[in-house]
Amino acid sequence: MRVIPGRVQNFIEIVIEGLLNFVDGVAGKENGRKFFPVIATIFIFVITNAWLSLLPGFGSITYSHIHLLRGANTDINVPLAIAVVSFIFVEYCGIRSQGFFHYIGKFINVSTIFIGLGQIFRGKLKSALNNLFIGIINAFIGLLEGISELVRMVSFTFRLFGNMTAGEILLLIATFLSLWIVPIPFYGLELLVGFIQALIFSSLTLVFATTAVTSTHEEHGEEKT
Repeated sequence: MRVIPGRVQNFIEIVIEGLLNFVDGVAGKENGRKFFPVIATIFIFVITNAWLSLLPGFGSITYSHIHLLRGANTDINVPLAIAVVSFIFVEYCGIRSQGFFHYIGKFINVSTIFIGLGQIFRGKLKSALNNLFIGIINAFIGLLEGISELVRMVSFTFRLFGNMTAGEILLLIATFLSLWIVPIPFYGLELLVGFIQALIFSSLTLVFATTAVTSTHEEHGEEKT
């Protein structure tokens, strides 16, 4: 890397600086630096795969009815793998920030139920019933939280896979049913769709990671007030 950047280096620096400013703007300076490598990797990986699949030869060159080149985002295994990485990253950030038991307690929230059971043995029936009722609600909310974390992987996977596959089918239909010049606007549209999908995937990962890290501080602040 040169002190006075050339065109390629200058372009790379613009991209990296833009991504870093975006991450810092959502997560803050301290967390932004920690999140940046994973968020930037997801964004660049998704958008590169989306744009590579628009090159001639992808999906059209076959050998024994097998595609030699195929858009990675249209293979459901790739979006699923990125979704799993995103899930692990978010959970890791939450556990590292809050501690394992405190973070897991958000999903397995049965402490109030045990408090209520203890009050029953001490003869405080009114308080016990109140805590048992609240405890059951908290446990149910925790269960929903856990399910939402897992469902997120499914939604991430099929959002990227569905949009990329639909775009590929659209281009194939436009190419075979019309003159070669007609599909050109659709290529421009797919460039935009690839950018948007990369931005959505990385942005949602960033937002969920930021929420996982900052929820503890907010709870402590509320307790103090």
